[in-house]
Amino acid sequence: MSALIPASRVAGRRILKSATLKGQKHARRAAVDLPTVSSSAWSRKITTTSATSNGHGLQAVLVKDVVTPGNTDALSDVPRRPLPLSMQQTAARLADTLELLEGEIGGNPEWSRRIESALEELGSGLSRKGRLAVYGSPESGFRTVVTTLLADPLTQSDEARKAILDRANEEIGETFVTSYGDSVGRDVNGLVVDSPWLRDAAVDVHEVTTRDTSRAISTLLESDVVLLVLDPVRLLDTPEITAILSDLLGKPDVYFIVNGEIESNGLRDVGASLDQEQARRVTRKLLEDQLRSSRSAFGLAEKAAQEKIVFLSTHKALRSMDALRSTLTVGETIALNSSEHAFAKFREEYLESNLGAVSAGLLGDIRAVRERADISGGVYEGTYAWLAESASRYILRNLADVLDETREIEALCAQHADLLSRKRQELRRDTFTSGEAIKEEMDRAKRGVEEVLRKRLVWWKVMSWRVDMVAEEVGREVEERWAVELTQKLAFEAGRLQAIQKNLNAKMFDVLSNFSPETSAQRAPNTAHPYHSPLFLNRLQRLAFENDITPTSLLNPVLARRNQLLRFSVPMLQARAHKMTWTTISLSFLFSSAAWTTAVPLELITHSTGLAAGLLGSLASVRWGVGLWAKAQKKFWQDWSRVEEGLEEDLGGDLERLLGQVEGVGLAGLKGVQEMVVRRQKRADKVDVALRQLEFTEDRDVRHDEVVERVTA
Repeated sequence: MSALIPASRVAGRRILKSATLKGQKHARRAAVDLPTVSSSAWSRKITTTSATSNGHGLQAVLVKDVVTPGNTDALSDVPRRPLPLSMQQTAARLADTLELLEGEIGGNPEWSRRIESALEELGSGLSRKGRLAVYGSPESGFRTVVTTLLADPLTQSDEARKAILDRANEEIGETFVTSYGDSVGRDVNGLVVDSPWLRDAAVDVHEVTTRDTSRAISTLLESDVVLLVLDPVRLLDTPEITAILSDLLGKPDVYFIVNGEIESNGLRDVGASLDQEQARRVTRKLLEDQLRSSRSAFGLAEKAAQEKIVFLSTHKALRSMDALRSTLTVGETIALNSSEHAFAKFREEYLESNLGAVSAGLLGDIRAVRERADISGGVYEGTYAWLAESASRYILRNLADVLDETREIEALCAQHADLLSRKRQELRRDTFTSGEAIKEEMDRAKRGVEEVLRKRLVWWKVMSWRVDMVAEEVGREVEERWAVELTQKLAFEAGRLQAIQKNLNAKMFDVLSNFSPETSAQRAPNTAHPYHSPLFLNRLQRLAFENDITPTSLLNPVLARRNQLLRFSVPMLQARAHKMTWTTISLSFLFSSAAWTTAVPLELITHSTGLAAGLLGSLASVRWGVGLWAKAQKKFWQDWSRVEEGLEEDLGGDLERLLGQVEGVGLAGLKGVQEMVVRRQKRADKVDVALRQLEFTEDRDVRHDEVVERVTA
């Protein structure tokens, strides 16, 4: 993963160098022609083109005029071309990049559509017209730039002029396409017009009007020449331009057109008033600095810069055309009464607008692009090669984002783990479950029971009339005193644990909310966050429900141990009291009867001796009964001690269980996210290796069978 950032910084330089070396190496090999496309495949192409042409109804109609699903005989008349060897390499790279996008990166629908569209064009075997895309912020007047290029006051009819000026009135799509034709033809998102400039350029002009950045980038990447129109104040600092810059910096034949009058007092770091030429030089320097900063921010090599900067004033250009048009009479002759003044105004405004230089320069570059395409058999090789490079850039940015996201997620997980650790320590320290606290509570209850046994259940009372009240008296004392305050404190602590659990769960779900579709849509539209898993979220929510803590969650050990005393120890004490009473009475009666029988009926001893013997036997039986009662109490207190020790162990175990429930969602969430991070890192490493092999292996053969299969599929 450490290689991701260096790779992204030099991606443009390496890819351009790799493409050059591959072209030199494979130029010596024999060209491999792609097979012709079947009529059914072409029918599918027409359908797909109609569905994905950004609403260009006119363009689809023009294509269908050549080949339609019902007119497959026309296929024999369509000129076909073999795919040049260099383009086979580009096609193979596009196909491999598509595999990386969909198989490893996780897929980006818009990037997949771009590459599939390019592969479809390459596989069709048909030539296409060049594309000139124009884009900018609404304040830049990018549509007015197209108006000035298309307008010609000398040769155009009023109908053509009106169609050009009113072309936006019927627009409802994402892109408006203007093509050359001998007569004016209108469509919802297209226009055919007689324009000398369009005729000489031999391209279709695509005005990108959508505010959907992803769709705008798609159109710009699929175009052969791109005009990015800037306002002279903000230059690149507009949301529309900033959003697309990373995919277009370094693309061949990109123009930056600064449109409008440059106010010298609005320029930064300029104290004196400047004329227009000086102001343009200062603005050029500012724009070059912005471009240099952007390349540095995107990790692009400075020598990859190929952008052209030109200045244009469409306002003056249109005024100059109006001035020229006013000098023409109906018979197309110069009106003598105003010609000199109007023509002077036309010349002044036209020269200041810089329209002539911009128009001529664009035509020259467009012709050069078209000539390179003619050499390649009608294939605009630079456009497809840049699409492959831009896709590689996207993958590298994705890998760099993986590294950044991984660090961010690891930081979030570390913060949450630290929070869990601190909470566990606080709970262990503060929760009322220490041995001393339990012993103090048990001693308080023990003193109450001892007082009952000492005062209300003394042995002689038990032997007389309270023998049946032992269980009632002791049981009532146990219920009223045994762990009563402890129960209240444990209920309070359980409520505190419940609040802490909800807080920790909320923090964990807050961490996971960073991966939600809504958040990822703000970061990268149409793409799911790699760490968003509905199944994982459902598992955590179920775990949160199952581990929910209530105020009675810590009371089970207290209630269980209290019931143990009430159901076993207290009844055993009652049984021993009965045993002691009946044993004492029985022995006393036995001794008294034996003494009386020996003294009176049998006259073996004297009456006084018999009385003394009976009294002594009764006293002995009473002493025996007192011992039995003391032994019964001793066994009761032994049970009490065992219950007390068991309560301490039970509360400790319950606290650990509840701490596990408190941390359950957090720990499970941390573990799940960390596992996803590890898997994501492994996939990123795999993609990094595959991308390096794809871009930098100089001696890789063109895999003809794979290229044919994937390009024509």
